[in-house]
Amino acid sequence: MATLVRFRTRDGRFLSGSAAFDVLRLRPGLPTAAETFAFGTGTNPPPFVDGGTLELVPSVSASSLYRWTMVSHYEGVGSDGMPRVGFGGPGVNSEVFVANYGLGAPGTFLNEFGARVSGVEVSFRVPGRNNDWFFSADADDVVRAVGTAPFQDDTAFVFEFGPFCAAVAGHVRDATSLQPITGARVVTDGGFADTTDTTGRFDLADADGATCVPEGLHVLTVTEDLHRSEMQTIIAPSKGTVETEIRLACREIQGKVVDEVGLESSPYSVGLIGPVPSGTQVSFLPDPSTGDFLFRCVRQGTYTLTYPGADDLNVTVEDAGAYGLKLIVKNSLVTGHVSNAATQVRLAGASVRVLGTQAPAPVTTEGPPNLGRYTIKQVNGSLTLRAEMSGFTPNEVKVEVPSNGQVTKDIELSPVPVVPDSSAVFNTGVDESRMILPGATDDPHWQVFDAAGVTLLGRAVVVTQQHPLGRYFTTSDSAWIWLNAAGSGQVNQDFRFRLEFGLASVETTTRIVGDWGCDNLGSIKLNDRPPSGTGIVDLPLFTENNFNIPNHFMIIAPFQVGRNTLDVIVRDLGNPGGLNVSKLVLTL
Repeated sequence: MATLVRFRTRDGRFLSGSAAFDVLRLRPGLPTAAETFAFGTGTNPPPFVDGGTLELVPSVSASSLYRWTMVSHYEGVGSDGMPRVGFGGPGVNSEVFVANYGLGAPGTFLNEFGARVSGVEVSFRVPGRNNDWFFSADADDVVRAVGTAPFQDDTAFVFEFGPFCAAVAGHVRDATSLQPITGARVVTDGGFADTTDTTGRFDLADADGATCVPEGLHVLTVTEDLHRSEMQTIIAPSKGTVETEIRLACREIQGKVVDEVGLESSPYSVGLIGPVPSGTQVSFLPDPSTGDFLFRCVRQGTYTLTYPGADDLNVTVEDAGAYGLKLIVKNSLVTGHVSNAATQVRLAGASVRVLGTQAPAPVTTEGPPNLGRYTIKQVNGSLTLRAEMSGFTPNEVKVEVPSNGQVTKDIELSPVPVVPDSSAVFNTGVDESRMILPGATDDPHWQVFDAAGVTLLGRAVVVTQQHPLGRYFTTSDSAWIWLNAAGSGQVNQDFRFRLEFGLASVETTTRIVGDWGCDNLGSIKLNDRPPSGTGIVDLPLFTENNFNIPNHFMIIAPFQVGRNTLDVIVRDLGNPGGLNVSKLVLTL
């Protein structure tokens, strides 16, 4: 690489000249390639030796024939009758050009200049016929060979060697979370580029591994799979390192769910199918008050937005993302009543839902005055409705809902046959009809005893908080019970919760199955003895799975003719405490 050099005046202006056939000028401010030069072959090595010779070429065209050049001027006829020419001095052709005028034609063009050197200053000497002239800056900042002495304020130039470049490095972060972004591509002019590592770090280098970016203005362009591209302008100094931070905003898909008159609507989730980031479908529950939805950090590509009751919306997402989209929900619905098939009495509290992967949330049938009524909005097409309620067999029905209309569909539920009283078993927290009891209600079937099962402490009570801190599992046929509605009481002490039932006979097919959980430790006893069977009947170690999920069991012994007791012994390690037994079935 050619040695680069710059020249500046004592007041900080730089010699500038890169345009062909332009004059050398002085420019203030930060230097650029136009203020950078290389040595031509006429420069004596090493350069800047006092009394030596200098030939300068623009760095941007160092391989061309352009040189600092002066044109001669006519000085009259000599004593020999021949015309005389000279260089420098006031008058015509005193300017210094960047040109390729007649190289190799001495006497007409001057490309090599004398060097007067003192420390880091140089004065450029032009030999005249009667005296030497020196490069000087005129009032118009044009360089002319009109100076009469070296090392004056207007004829002295401070020289400095290159390479006039700096390392460029930094980090790329997410604009919202400020977390580092891995795999972002950072590029700038001159072929300098890098890809960020796991810390978001980049260090620019060219294809040859060079890390020195030429000084001056550069635009860094950053691209990444899930974020919008970003451009940042930096100024590379003549040496050292530039450290910068670039923040990328996630590429987004934003819109609103509205009905056909433009009102916000958002009871269901918006589905997004396309290249988001895993390539599978994702969903977003819009803001319930505005209908706004937003998918963040998505790839470029073609997507399909889905929403119950609205036509699918195809959208092409480019680097900037997609905004202002609208999913228009048609004003369609299905409504009806849920009734007891045996008595034709309408049922409050039954659950009705649409089956399918992109279905709205279930609805619950109303109480008086609209007893048993349900309404599901913003659905259309061929639907399957499922109605269910504790104590009844679930029922599924088909219905066709037009895209902009209303359909009425009534559903009947058949009661589940009740086991005879003598052999009936009941889940925790239900009444005689196996309906879930409200909080703070005594359980009519489960009693609480001391640890030994001798002293009756009273009826179990349905606890008020059925899902404290979001940890207890919930069912549709049982409720959590404890010593009181608050779930409070003595900790690190065993309490025995008991359900009694009768058997007229014990057969090889007799068994009892169910699910259970407790907070915190527990074990099941049948007739005060460890049961035989399969599944989980002991929860001796503390784990949140004791109450996060139901634990299944099947007991086949020891049953007895007459009175039987199913006991669950529970120890609470810290309030609240609770017990839940569900799906309890006795097979005779």
